[in-house]
Amino acid sequence: DLSHKILDVLYENYLIEYDVNENQVKNIIFTAFKEYAKAYEEIDDVVYDKIRSQKEEIMPGSNEYEILYERYFQEELNRRGML
Repeated sequence: DLSHKILDVLYENYLIEYDVNENQVKNIIFTAFKEYAKAYEEIDDVVYDKIRSQKEEIMPGSNEYEILYERYFQEELNRRGML
């Protein structure tokens, strides 16, 4: 499992020490990944809504759409302190 591999690498490289059960640390790592993925999904929804709300229709897959998507996505990452 990914959280176990991450924990192993951190521990083997002396980047982490812990005084709790290893499973607790793995659960924290796993939860952090889930929250991060959820935040990205939320950002994707916000960006999609912003593009849809433009005065002119912007076709998904078009160059303009991709430029706006990237710009709005970066803005939302910055706004949430994730960048």
